[in-house]
Amino acid sequence: MPREPRCFYPGVPTHLTARGVDDQPIFRSDLDRYDLLFILRKATKLVGWDVLCWCLMTTHYHLLVVVPEDEQLVAAAMHRINSTYARRFNAWHGRRGHVFGSRYADTLVESDPHGRRTIAYILDNPVRAGIVRRFDEWNWSGLETLRPRDELGTLSTRHRNIPVRLTG
Repeated sequence: MPREPRCFYPGVPTHLTARGVDDQPIFRSDLDRYDLLFILRKATKLVGWDVLCWCLMTTHYHLLVVVPEDEQLVAAAMHRINSTYARRFNAWHGRRGHVFGSRYADTLVESDPHGRRTIAYILDNPVRAGIVRRFDEWNWSGLETLRPRDELGTLSTRHRNIPVRLTG
């Protein structure tokens, strides 16, 4: 049976998430998380989406992105992020096989209240998982906007700001 086609709309926020195969960890260390952020920044520049909110858990990650004009680039970006990360993760950890389980999930944010609930859901993930007591104690999430048109952007964590050149 064929898969349902994905529907993205330019300028509309979309919640994207990818999960490890059989709920296995996709991050074994902070270096793994830094690497995914690095790959995400490169994809952001390439695709031209705005990352409004993000959270890196142990077995999965969440992104809230504003879809670019060419909505087909979203699938290309997610493929690039997940495949690049999986190759590097496997090489660094001496393993083979799939890192991510099924296809990434996407949910269209249909209204401002839905958007606020989605942001709260993403940021509260570590609280609901019992990792921290408050969302702002989690080092691996952010409400910062990362835009491809910025010359210098950061995705900050509680460890430090991670600068990235987004042009040239």
